[in-house]
Amino acid sequence: MTNDEEELLVIEDADLFLTNRKRYRNDMMARFLNVSDGLFKTSKVKKLIFTANLTQPQQIDNALLREGRCFDCVVFRALSYHEAVHATESAGIAPPKEARDYTLAQLFAAKKRPVFPGFGIR
Repeated sequence: MTNDEEELLVIEDADLFLTNRKRYRNDMMARFLNVSDGLFKTSKVKKLIFTANLTQPQQIDNALLREGRCFDCVVFRALSYHEAVHATESAGIAPPKEARDYTLAQLFAAKKRPVFPGFGIR
């Protein structure tokens, strides 16, 4: 995504890509770090957003998390039942029935999707 002032690239499901080079034998991260140094020098503002399902931020390569290279590392936790009920009320979807923790993905996956007539898909 770009405009006249910024460029933004979202890389989803980057679990393997983000892991530590030495500990997980991640050759992709080493290559990315080499390429990205030159890539970011060609533009005023470039932003990369990585999404991953890593359970511990310590799994991410330290070189990527260094100041000047990484703005922040945000870890999302599951919502408590009370938080999940509040979130579903705010989103206008049915609240969860079972009293347990929920991720946002679980809450929205439970939402009924419309059936498209003639296609038999939801």
